[in-house]
Amino acid sequence: MSQQKRSVRHNAQSGWNARLEGETAVYRLYDVSGQLLYVGISMNPERRWGEHSREKLWWHLVADKRVTWHESREQALIAEEEAERLERPRFGDTHRLGAGWRSSERREDDSLQQGIIDLAETLKQAIAAGRYRAGSRMPTARKLAEVHGVSIAMASFAMDRLAGLKGPLIRLLGGRFQVRP
Repeated sequence: MSQQKRSVRHNAQSGWNARLEGETAVYRLYDVSGQLLYVGISMNPERRWGEHSREKLWWHLVADKRVTWHESREQALIAEEEAERLERPRFGDTHRLGAGWRSSERREDDSLQQGIIDLAETLKQAIAAGRYRAGSRMPTARKLAEVHGVSIAMASFAMDRLAGLKGPLIRLLGGRFQVRP
């Protein structure tokens, strides 16, 4: 079987998922300055990016996406490993990278943790100022992420922080939060 691959940019008619049967994508996510943030594989990149938007603290940094399709998952895994080893994305898995990687190189950096702290403080001040009333539900993490220009995960972690240790929020079933009465 030939080792053909084809690169795809977003197309309004077919989207990112235009592929042939059995193909698997290697995708690269870049920030606004062109720094490689993450390399991953998927048969459905748009679905995977939706998952990342809910789970990854760094998602709000993504400004560009590039996709290369490979004929099989095995070929895509090899290409992903090579890209991680040679291109060294800022975030991602370390289990396949070998001894040349220091674990500190791959941690979600302190600026993301500081982002959670800063957002939690902003929300705490808004609660104290009466923007969110005692007993009322907080906006969803998705809505807060849109308003504050952060990832959904970061907004969720910030609210979790405020729900801990008798903070101003209470975690409700279903992942929502309420201002402590």
